[in-house]
Amino acid sequence: FTALGKATGTFRNDNTRTVSLDASMTSQVTVSHMLIAGIQGNWYVIDVDDRSNVDSRTGGYVTSYVAKPFEVGIYMQDKMEFEGMIANVGLRLDLYNPNAEYYRSTFAPFYYADSTGSHYFEPLAPKEQTTTVVRLQPRIGFSFPVSVGTVFHMNYGTFLQRPTFSQI
Repeated sequence: FTALGKATGTFRNDNTRTVSLDASMTSQVTVSHMLIAGIQGNWYVIDVDDRSNVDSRTGGYVTSYVAKPFEVGIYMQDKMEFEGMIANVGLRLDLYNPNAEYYRSTFAPFYYADSTGSHYFEPLAPKEQTTTVVRLQPRIGFSFPVSVGTVFHMNYGTFLQRPTFSQI
């Protein structure tokens, strides 16, 4: 469209490629123990080349980067069946890393300091490589019948969800 006699526009060229691995195994070890284990993994290639308010004088706003984040989950669970009760006990290890450089300061990301003081200038702001987030998460659950039509369930677990890529 045209605003105040100058042509502007927004051009987006965003591509995401994903390589995934998902493997699991189940084994009925004994009559009352069934082991379940697996691994899940995703590796992404995010290629962004966005331009908005493009004109020949100012150049507009350009967002251009390639990121290669990854995430992995490994889990193991024992499903135990006893007379009148079922118990599930397991552990899951999750990890992810945005695998990119990002601003060192969380609260003032575009500031940098030199001998004359602190300044606001994004190209000189200090960056560092992102770290891997790792969490071991226990899971436990019990169920048993209370009456002919009622079953009592009790579960506990901790869970980790990676933020969306647009937020990191």
